[in-house]
Amino acid sequence: MKFITFFILIGLFLSFKKSPQYPVTVQASFETTPVPLGKHSSDDTAIWLHPTSPENSIILGVNKNKKKNGGGGGIGLYDLKGQEHTFYQEIDGEIIGRINNIDLRYNLVIGNRNIDILAASNRSKRNGEYTGTSLFEVLGNEKKLKLLGHFPIVNSLGEHLEPYGLCMGKDDDKFYVFSLLENGQLYKHQLKAEGSKIHLELVGVLNVGDFINRKQDSKTIEMVTKDVLVEYQDGEFDADDLAEELTSALEQRHQMEGCVGDDFHKELYFGIEKLGVFKVPYEFKKPRVVAEVLRSQNDKSIVFLESEPRLTDDIEGMALYHGPNGAGYLVVSIQGISEFAVFGRGKLNPYLGSFKVNFMPKDSVTQTDGFEIMSSYMGRHFPQGLMAIHDHENTDSEGNILEANYKILSFSNVLKSLNLPSFNSNFKAYK
Repeated sequence: MKFITFFILIGLFLSFKKSPQYPVTVQASFETTPVPLGKHSSDDTAIWLHPTSPENSIILGVNKNKKKNGGGGGIGLYDLKGQEHTFYQEIDGEIIGRINNIDLRYNLVIGNRNIDILAASNRSKRNGEYTGTSLFEVLGNEKKLKLLGHFPIVNSLGEHLEPYGLCMGKDDDKFYVFSLLENGQLYKHQLKAEGSKIHLELVGVLNVGDFINRKQDSKTIEMVTKDVLVEYQDGEFDADDLAEELTSALEQRHQMEGCVGDDFHKELYFGIEKLGVFKVPYEFKKPRVVAEVLRSQNDKSIVFLESEPRLTDDIEGMALYHGPNGAGYLVVSIQGISEFAVFGRGKLNPYLGSFKVNFMPKDSVTQTDGFEIMSSYMGRHFPQGLMAIHDHENTDSEGNILEANYKILSFSNVLKSLNLPSFNSNFKAYK
């Protein structure tokens, strides 16, 4: 009943206000120090919430430096105005590697301590095998990370799989790491502590091919084929390579990356990049569609109906804005058109609008991979929470491309721009 009431209130609220034309443009407040090691090498973010002083919280951002640039990478820690505390390329002499996605949860019991834990998908190879998942303890008050170990993603054949997307979930005292792969598989591992040691135990695997229907797959095949032909026509590869490129693209047509765990509803939201947004209960029952991709980013003129979700292919990062009693919003990065789509949280997930983000006239936020939202008072600049966003192409006031960074946005600007209700509710991270 609470959810029905919530959506009725949203409908009444919007009926008395003039609906904005989507996408609206929202202004970011700050940007982080440029991430070292490359112009286009940043990706996902996480936010550690200080338990007593939210102004002293920490934004974490990753570097996934590509193999051709040396394959190094790391994790940066920033304050809420974007100043770098430290950037880790190694911890205690161990190279971190190519971190792709990160997420964190609070109060994992390990030994006689409760720790805040950060999980990261790590695409580097160690001794010839993919690293898989790297785990860190977040020492927030000290503004430090402690490496806890690396844990491979292993299939039934004993092969170490290359990680891609990642997010975490918590169900009472159970902590999960969800790993999304380019081949359309979703692995669920549970964090297990034995004394002062921690490890990951595989407790579930979900295959995209097992739950999407023939119509959905045909739509994906058609979109992938058209994309490859557009790339060929644009001269990205020769005719001799067309068959190989098409075969490779079709094999990865179920590619997934973005996801977010909703611990209140015990549901995992995830994106199939060329098909849409889905959600599945933590116990991995059958997933259901939240919203499907309606247009291709390669369409010369993308036109959406006023009421339909502005979703193109290349569904990427996801995050939740938490309201009371499971209410709130799901925000999804639509990388192909550099927009963010907003849906209601809970059972029905209605589409509520879309927005773009701008920092300066010549520094719009583009092609966002990952981002995070903190639904809590975070100081006077962020009275209703903040959003830390990967910006693919960071530019200066003259339009020159700089090393990548993250933009920091007051979430109250999003709520006002989309005429959405504010909950004035603090996210209880440590409960």
